[in-house]
Amino acid sequence: SMEVNGVNRLFSRSERLYNVQYTHYIGDEHAKVFPKLSNDPPYKDISIVKIEDTNHFSKKMLHRLQKIAESLKKTKIDGKLGIRGSGQMMINFKYYDRQAIVRNKTNLDDMVRAVWAILKHKSASNSNPHHEWCSASYCGYLQALEK
Repeated sequence: SMEVNGVNRLFSRSERLYNVQYTHYIGDEHAKVFPKLSNDPPYKDISIVKIEDTNHFSKKMLHRLQKIAESLKKTKIDGKLGIRGSGQMMINFKYYDRQAIVRNKTNLDDMVRAVWAILKHKSASNSNPHHEWCSASYCGYLQALEK
């Protein structure tokens, strides 16, 4: 692919053009670039280390939420014109999701549960609480029940 060839070319010519050897590559888990850099190393006696992009999922989530919000701006919901606001809640979701990923990076089940807990917590109301997956460390509803 173009990305694979482009990054490989950048790494390969960095020594000649800038007298620099890149030793780290930042990419998401699905990147095809890192296997290319490992199988066809650009430098002798130097192996490239991959750094996982933990922001990848949260960035994708934010982008998709923004697209949905944009498409619903002119749609009437409960007789009122669609989604409004600055999008701060979506930005907060991005950070909450990133925290859930980083805090649970060694346990996929806990990670999935933490991401869903955020959505359930934010969509809860007094008449319809959805705090069954929340942690008392951040959930005011569960903290109030404990008192």
